[in-house]
Amino acid sequence: MAPVTVQAQSTYEFCNFWQYTWNDDPGNQDFLSHPGATFGNGPANHTWHNIWRDGQLLSSGYMDDSGCVETPAVAGDYIVRLYPAVSKDSTTFWIWSNDGESWEVFDATGTLPGLSSGTQTFTVWYGSNTGVGDMTAVAANANNRPEMGLVSGEHYKAYVDKNCPGTGNFSGCYSSDNGALYLGSHNGQRRIWTKHVVGHELGHMVSSHLAGGPQNGYYEADGCTDGYVWPDTCNQPQECQCNPHVVSSNGVHCLQSREYMNDAAQEGWAHFYATALFNDSTSPGSFTYYKEFDTYGGVIEPPMLNYVSRNISCALA
Repeated sequence: MAPVTVQAQSTYEFCNFWQYTWNDDPGNQDFLSHPGATFGNGPANHTWHNIWRDGQLLSSGYMDDSGCVETPAVAGDYIVRLYPAVSKDSTTFWIWSNDGESWEVFDATGTLPGLSSGTQTFTVWYGSNTGVGDMTAVAANANNRPEMGLVSGEHYKAYVDKNCPGTGNFSGCYSSDNGALYLGSHNGQRRIWTKHVVGHELGHMVSSHLAGGPQNGYYEADGCTDGYVWPDTCNQPQECQCNPHVVSSNGVHCLQSREYMNDAAQEGWAHFYATALFNDSTSPGSFTYYKEFDTYGGVIEPPMLNYVSRNISCALA
């Protein structure tokens, strides 16, 4: 009997990327960085997809580590559809544009001629002017890096166009009551476009899943960081307060404010997490602070890079 020759099936490989942009990207970073006023592209690692050909569903599920998926290379009209849902090792992360929790889907369409042999790769970019693409790029990046602390078997979720529930002017937070990350607006500024706000609030979410905190902190140490009333009753130096210079976000806490130890620790962790999330661990880190900072020479507007501390005593009595 003659040997049987098996012909390898020709395939189309679709490699998908989330297109994102940030208002405050300072460069010098390896993860999700790009030059100012341009788009960047992050692999759609483990993102939920559908692929249709001539109205028939060919493939459905979470993509691989590189954000790629293969289908038979048959001629036809293709739709490659991406959903802002990421899952790896039973850890899921879903992103919604608002609390209606209806999917924002992203389609790429085209007519392909078929392929007689081998594999042909197509690169597909998906973007969003609502910020869903930005947040999904962050989620895919974090969920693909074990050192970022997402817990296996747990569910994470984010709303990218909704302020924190029941918190006055808090436009970005992790709500331990609702188990969700909220990125709304303050004075017309969308928090989803501010890179280290996203990473900071994600840090609070990861901390909660890892250690059960934070639990809606109380920052107003002796009235020193009352973000809604000025003047307040604080007798600390101005460099130890958030008022009146913090105007781009809430003034309940800031990088230089006098805080209780547990609140200071959870905020420090979130700043560290944002830096680790976007920087190369083998190089000096770049940290962008997103609120105003008061100095002897005047107020530094956000974003501010590479904070240098001064010898000011803000210790609690």
